Amino acid sequence: MEGYGDVPDANFTLRVTYGRVAGYTSKGKPVPFATKFGDLFTLAQSRGNTGDFALPRKLLTWRQSIGDAAFARRYGALPVDFVSTNDITGGNSGSSTLNRSLEIVGLIFDGNEEAMAGDWTYSEKGGRALSTDIRFALTVAREVHGAGWIVDELLHPDRALSPASARAYAPGGRP
Repeated sequence: MEGYGDVPDANFTLRVTYGRVAGYTSKGKPVPFATKFGDLFTLAQSRGNTGDFALPRKLLTWRQSIGDAAFARRYGALPVDFVSTNDITGGNSGSSTLNRSLEIVGLIFDGNEEAMAGDWTYSEKGGRALSTDIRFALTVAREVHGAGWIVDELLHPDRALSPASARAYAPGGRP
């Protein structure tokens, strides 16, 4: 593009894409559109909770502290992440995934293997954007890391800060 310098990319320009949540087929096997919280622990356990499948000790300790029945009832079906047909490229990680009401429902963190050619071509058949489900992120922040005051502020910015939250914002403060 003579006279225009570098072509803009996702790191330096506003980029909007649309898509829908949808599973796909990879190497002949169906891949569901979402991973559930209960399935996350099952997968990690089936892989020896090692390497790429090792879960953080704090998460495991929290899971054990609430017991199997309570976890299954309250959190087992909670989506951890989901895949969508959004056309993404390098630099989109951290971008919000919005629903049709323009509410943040997730954060893009990667593309699947079939989407790796997405810088040159796009295939809705197999290419998928991976997003962390915002409900999972907020649940882990609140329940596992004890950051409920931050979650409350994010979900209710119009409310006044509680005394504990106000102390947390003070230099060196914590709730």
